[in-house]
Amino acid sequence: MDLSARVFEAQLAEYSSARDEMLGAINNQHLALTFGTAALVAAYVAGFVSWQADIAPAIFFGIVPLSWWILTMWTGEVVRMLRAVEFCGDQERRINSEIRRADPTQVDALRWECWRREKHERTITWTYVSVAVLLLCTDAAAMACATVTAVQSDWSGWVVALVWLLLVVAGVPFAFWVRGVFQTWTAADVGMTDTPVTQFLRGGSPTEGQAGGI
Repeated sequence: MDLSARVFEAQLAEYSSARDEMLGAINNQHLALTFGTAALVAAYVAGFVSWQADIAPAIFFGIVPLSWWILTMWTGEVVRMLRAVEFCGDQERRINSEIRRADPTQVDALRWECWRREKHERTITWTYVSVAVLLLCTDAAAMACATVTAVQSDWSGWVVALVWLLLVVAGVPFAFWVRGVFQTWTAADVGMTDTPVTQFLRGGSPTEGQAGGI
């Protein structure tokens, strides 16, 4: 086997490895959302069960950082998936180019990434934003419940204000980080959907030729 054939086999093996990483990341996204949702539901149930107790405000306040952690774990897997998608697209073009260079009559051997991006309806285009919006609504509801239960439990006003301040101080940079992820991967044109919400998050106009979601 000559060197060029070995290089070609290595490229195919690397492509397959990236595809496996992509599928693993998709599975981990589902796990993060499944167990994360179960944890949030359990926390809400605990908060409503102890609604009249002094611990209720702490439970509801604790839901907010819990949702951030879930979003962070899920976002990490989304980035890992999109990184593999970007690599597979580049590797697909590279392998097809080498095949045609060796034999111009041959058709493309790898087509998935190109085929997927040809039409937006072949992909789901709202999943990323829906997760972020759902967790944002979860946080808003938790903060409202925490404030109501804190008032009825006679928590000091300065304590409630301090907790709010801490969550805002921590939440602002976290929100900018999430926005940065949307900016980076929407601009990369590898699967992060460009919608009015993502355009707002990116602070810019629609990305030309944006691909659909995974």
